[in-house]
Amino acid sequence: FKLENKKDYIINLEGFGEKSFNNLIASINTSREIALHRFIYSLGIPEVGESTARNLESHFEKFKGIFEATYDELIEVKDIGPKVAENIIQFFQNPLIVEMVPKLLEEIALQELSKEDFKDMPLRGKQIVLTGKLENYSRDELKEILIRMGANVTSSVSSKTSLVIAGDKAGSKLKKAESLGIKKLVFDKSGYKFHGRIKAIADELRSKGLNF
Repeated sequence: FKLENKKDYIINLEGFGEKSFNNLIASINTSREIALHRFIYSLGIPEVGESTARNLESHFEKFKGIFEATYDELIEVKDIGPKVAENIIQFFQNPLIVEMVPKLLEEIALQELSKEDFKDMPLRGKQIVLTGKLENYSRDELKEILIRMGANVTSSVSSKTSLVIAGDKAGSKLKKAESLGIKKLVFDKSGYKFHGRIKAIADELRSKGLNF
């Protein structure tokens, strides 16, 4: 984030010039806006992956809450146990991190959650499993859409699963969901066409009777 102060040095490097330098600075400035969960994930806290970072974001809403969280507060977060809670506390008690984080926050525009954001998260806190070949969306695309709606997308079916979205050749996961009486959304052969917008997708789920 401080490369702009090194312009004279950088534009004299091989392969760099004024235009390349400006493009680099523009790219850096674009990256200054970052969602809270992506920021937490990027810090490299041991055993805190993308899913855990999203859970922290959803639970605390603000970075300050995560930074100052106690052990008892952390283990209340979904899917966080004693080991991960200890990792988070130790990470934010590290003197180097304590010194670095305020300086880093000065350089970025952290996108934190507000209560208004939850209006667009109709699946907040629900566990959803994707299985089989899904038409119209790749698995990663649909996973990202569901996560943005607040869902926790998991790889296995359990009694805690809220919904299974199944495509062609769904196999054992769909059978297990049926045996457990879990709600399911099955794509037919022509492909169940989700709309592109997040709210529209929520409406599609509700139109199938999948109210949570």
